[in-house]
Amino acid sequence: MSVTGYTDRFVANLIVSGLIACWTMFAVAWFDPNVPGMKHSSPAIQIGLSALLAASLLFIVPLLWSRVVGVRRTLFHDTAADVGAALRGRAVGLVLGLLAGVTLAMQYQ
Repeated sequence: MSVTGYTDRFVANLIVSGLIACWTMFAVAWFDPNVPGMKHSSPAIQIGLSALLAASLLFIVPLLWSRVVGVRRTLFHDTAADVGAALRGRAVGLVLGLLAGVTLAMQYQ
């Protein structure tokens, strides 16, 4: 795999996963007062729930989607270098997206 392909794969997954994690964090913080069991939850619980939801969206859903639908070309059917770049991009994007989501959630609360 070329360096350009690896970088493209990493950056694309970084951006998409960062947006998903940020939106998930913002949604959890926004709807938290309206959920009966989460009215008085701490910020650590909100961040943990957001991280769990975003990680499941980023890592588990694509695997299940490829198994159920039977799509030939997915993240989990690529070469080892492609998968490494995609997973690293998703992991870094998850962390950066949660940080951005915390920042947004704190501004609008």
